[in-house]
Amino acid sequence: MPNDKAGEIPPHQNTQRICREIKALRKAKRLTLRQLGERCGRTAGYLSQVENGTVVPSIDSISRIAEALGVETNWFFPATTGASDAEAAIVVRNQGRRRISHSYSFDTQELGYQDFLLSADLTLDLIMGMTRLEPGGKSRGVPTKGQGHFCGFVKTGRVNLTVGQEQFVLGEEDSFSFDMTIAHDFANAHDDVTEVVWTVTPAHLDF
Repeated sequence: MPNDKAGEIPPHQNTQRICREIKALRKAKRLTLRQLGERCGRTAGYLSQVENGTVVPSIDSISRIAEALGVETNWFFPATTGASDAEAAIVVRNQGRRRISHSYSFDTQELGYQDFLLSADLTLDLIMGMTRLEPGGKSRGVPTKGQGHFCGFVKTGRVNLTVGQEQFVLGEEDSFSFDMTIAHDFANAHDDVTEVVWTVTPAHLDF
């Protein structure tokens, strides 16, 4: 498989997995090859070859692609020390959990929360994640609309949920689901950290 040099991927990394991850993240961000190419300074043809695994991207290209997709370069090199390729494709260990809120179009840390990817990758028709809301943390502060369906389970703490005109306070082990085209909002108006495990379908990260 040709390599574009300029800093090669470490030999222990699964290059085919990296190529699949680039394609999956681009699709989750709902970007075309041309749009991604304009952001990272690479041609759509080159990116297509990368995604199809016919060209192995250099570290420099991966860094440019990562920046264009709003993630850190290590997104494509998750901590799977000792894991087989088969395990890495299915299982996410606690220490290998990746932060996805870096890729959003707004700063979630300023809002008091972070989102983490619990799915092994983004190639399925749904995404599973976890939100960690600090006391006073909120999703946007005002209800917003999206696309798809959202389901969640309160793992720890309490969360204030607004869906349309309805408002709810959910405690530990409560769950919920709603159509994301309805304006919605989350907030932690309580004294403890709240963790919510959730899924969104179809898979997308264009927040």
